[in-house]
Amino acid sequence: MLTTILIYGLMALISPAADPGTIAENDAIFLSRDEGATWQPFGSGLPEGATARKVLYHNDQIFLVTNNHGVFVRSHDLEPWQPLNAGLPEHIYLTSIAAVGDVMAVGSFEQGIYLSRDGGKHWQRPFFNVTGGSVRSLLFHEGNLLAGTDSGGFISSFGGYYWQRYGALRQVNDMFSHEGQIFAARQDGLVRSEDGGKTWSTLFSDHTVAEITLEDGVLYAQLLGNRDMFRSFDGGKTWNRRVRMFENRQAGSLTKALWSGYLPALPNGDRLFYARETPLGWIGSKSGGC
Repeated sequence: MLTTILIYGLMALISPAADPGTIAENDAIFLSRDEGATWQPFGSGLPEGATARKVLYHNDQIFLVTNNHGVFVRSHDLEPWQPLNAGLPEHIYLTSIAAVGDVMAVGSFEQGIYLSRDGGKHWQRPFFNVTGGSVRSLLFHEGNLLAGTDSGGFISSFGGYYWQRYGALRQVNDMFSHEGQIFAARQDGLVRSEDGGKTWSTLFSDHTVAEITLEDGVLYAQLLGNRDMFRSFDGGKTWNRRVRMFENRQAGSLTKALWSGYLPALPNGDRLFYARETPLGWIGSKSGGC
């Protein structure tokens, strides 16, 4: 599946980066440079057992948020992953990430949102924060920051200092902006807003949507469990469900391969439950966020 903060809040206690002594060879993150034909270990520098919850390619770097190990970054020259955890709690289960310029945000499980203005070098937690279990998705849209959580959506027009709810109290798994519209993948389907999140219209409601992506002008909605997809050729007005699957790993992109029925897996048969396409190749993890 492909390709989705603001001003600092009040100062949080700054925790040191992970103890280098805890770093071991990671066996859960992999990279494919040949469209899934082969997968190589890609976890050098990551703590043992760390899995990818979300991957973001931004400012020519790859940012990785992990389960209970914080944020890591890796550049084009394939240096080992480096921790970016100054200001984060020692143990934080991260679930989402978004960025615009040097301003970044990460969402967590039951610890709200943390914000950075220097590309992730330092993080702070706003005093007024988002509540509601996991912050499953974050999105910058027209100067606002939106958050999708287990208990619905939140929006901040004040740099992350203050939040208000938007839409129904439904679990929001992912958000994506396209041509001025916001699409929200929810537990009860896919919804769209054309006014920045003030009002929403339902596109379909009988499936749990996990993620929304864009490829060559075509929108894709991935259903929970990676087993089925919808796509739209008209900017989200109408959606067609996948009818047949002729698995084509070399379909030209990860999104198109998934549409064809490809399921990322290692040669030994182990599933990669999370995969993301980046300029370096496809990054996969043995476990990932839902």
